[in-house]
Amino acid sequence: MKSQNRSDAIQTLRDAGFTVSVDYIRNDPTLQADTVILQSPAAGTALEAGDCITLTVARAVPDPFRQVPSLLGMSVAEARRRLAIVELLPTLTPSNLTEGTITAQDPLPGTLLHRNAHVRLVAK
Repeated sequence: MKSQNRSDAIQTLRDAGFTVSVDYIRNDPTLQADTVILQSPAAGTALEAGDCITLTVARAVPDPFRQVPSLLGMSVAEARRRLAIVELLPTLTPSNLTEGTITAQDPLPGTLLHRNAHVRLVAK
């Protein structure tokens, strides 16, 4: 799906029987807005109908703001990676947790925060 238009990529994945989640990052001058720049799980990964594929899409967001991605259900490592992509910082509860699944987040997905702001995550 990389480099495809967001709408086309979503339709292709839905037609193939997958559910789709979309995260947005601030547009980079080298990227065309509304274009898929990352797919998770990666292309070629064995999946079943109904599995969720997350697309990361370039979108113009007023600088210096970053849009909070949806992190629920992700591993702690994947949530940290997603936050790093959009230049946000995780605050985990419990704080010593390195593995587990994200069960809650604050603020909600789609919220605009200043770069390097903290996103509170609860994991089990």
